[in-house]
Amino acid sequence: MRIGIDARMITHPGIGRYIRGLLKGISESEKDYKYLLLGDKEHLEEFLERHNFSFRASNAPIYGIREQLSLFLKVRGVDVFHFPHYNIPILYKDKYVSTVHDLIHLIFPEHLPSKLAYLYAKNMFRALAKNSEKVITVSENTKNDLIKYTDISPYKIKVIYEGVDPTFRRLDEETLDFTRFKYNLHKPFILFVGTLKPHKNVIGMLNAYLHLKRSGKIEEQLVIVGRQDKKAKQINNFLESLGPEDGIRYLGGIPHDDMPRIYNLAKMLLFVSFYEGFGLPPLEAMACGVPCLCSNAASIPEVVGDAALLIDPHSEEEISDGIYKLVQNDSLRKELVCNGFERIKLFNWNDTAKKTLEVYEEVLQ
Repeated sequence: MRIGIDARMITHPGIGRYIRGLLKGISESEKDYKYLLLGDKEHLEEFLERHNFSFRASNAPIYGIREQLSLFLKVRGVDVFHFPHYNIPILYKDKYVSTVHDLIHLIFPEHLPSKLAYLYAKNMFRALAKNSEKVITVSENTKNDLIKYTDISPYKIKVIYEGVDPTFRRLDEETLDFTRFKYNLHKPFILFVGTLKPHKNVIGMLNAYLHLKRSGKIEEQLVIVGRQDKKAKQINNFLESLGPEDGIRYLGGIPHDDMPRIYNLAKMLLFVSFYEGFGLPPLEAMACGVPCLCSNAASIPEVVGDAALLIDPHSEEEISDGIYKLVQNDSLRKELVCNGFERIKLFNWNDTAKKTLEVYEEVLQ
């Protein structure tokens, strides 16, 4: 069997993690299928060292006409192609599998740059639902959203959870000391990880934290890790208006290899999004022994189970109360850490790869 995989988005913060984890799991599989990776060779070298992986160059930007033309020409010559996002080639008529991570662009159209972008997303999801042989969703919540917003048959959908990379684990103090000095993280801090987009509830999180900080109830800093979204001007302006006395440090996007160390140094993780298709940061934090405060919305309860303290993301008061409770309550933090170590056993990239390979096989039966 010859399988094509669109790996162009491997450097993206969310979908890129999925692509990298899936490829690692597939590369460790005992099944010796042939794989054709589409993307930038520089970012795929570690996989191309294997005898059964080949490469086809494509640097077409996503969400555009050039992408559609490029994909139509480059994805031929395989038994089944896997597109890990909804930007499928609509002219492609051979067998393909697609992955839907979330339906943010349909649920929150107000955050898109234009009505044209919304119409593009809407039509692409319709085409995906109609033409994919199978659609993988990363949570039951995303499956339900896909059924709600398209006319896809539920029997076409397979839910396959994402995994936690084994690099996320508890680390020794010598390693952590190096990271403390590298990022000047000498004070206790609360951590947020994610792209600074409106659906992440960044403004609500900042307000909840500042209420506690400015009233003197907590001393911990808030450290923010993630790329800025140029279109999210309200969030960017809010961050720029803060002073050193507010205790908020924005580190921006940092190298992937440093993330396990950053998690290990944190006192707790804040993850209070309005919507997530899956949500890897809480699981990564759990793997590093860090307790989590999460929202009770969308897929998040499905993913974190009883291993996080859940709150209503629409209530800044609940977010503040949750932060204060976790900061002050040592026994609660220890309980969540123990639950977290058990929870992450359910999420493994090798399992993700195994189940995904089964989908390819089912398509070709």
